[in-house]
Amino acid sequence: VAGGDGAITINGNYTHSAANQIQANHNLTFTTTGALTNQGTLAAVNALTVNAASIDNRAGADLNSASTSVNAGGAITNAGRIEGDTVSTQSASLANTGIVIGNNVTLNARGISNTGASAALAAATQLNLYASDGLSNTGGATIFSLGDVNIAAN
Repeated sequence: VAGGDGAITINGNYTHSAANQIQANHNLTFTTTGALTNQGTLAAVNALTVNAASIDNRAGADLNSASTSVNAGGAITNAGRIEGDTVSTQSASLANTGIVIGNNVTLNARGISNTGASAALAAATQLNLYASDGLSNTGGATIFSLGDVNIAAN
């Protein structure tokens, strides 16, 4: 979206294929009422907000902006990258086998799992992991911050 902001709303499920990129030169809001399967790139220079019933960010896929917000009523499954200066997620569950990285990262879910040697939840300044039903970090996964790490029930 050259020149500024973009807002995309889709009724139902949507699969964003690996060859596709949707980018905005300022803000991008991407909303679907169903499941989002991202195999490509959703990006914005300033702020990216992604809203869906559930989100499957596949290996090789990227959600990226200066301020990245990813929200799902159900599960967020990440095997790709979710990144930005500021990153926040809100979901019923978050299953990460990919990379979630930023300066300030805040993840909110009933349950958070970070699984596998390639998985990382990382922050340069502050990493906040809020999981009311539990947090698991298994299989050589990394939880890392150069600054603070806060883990709590939300």
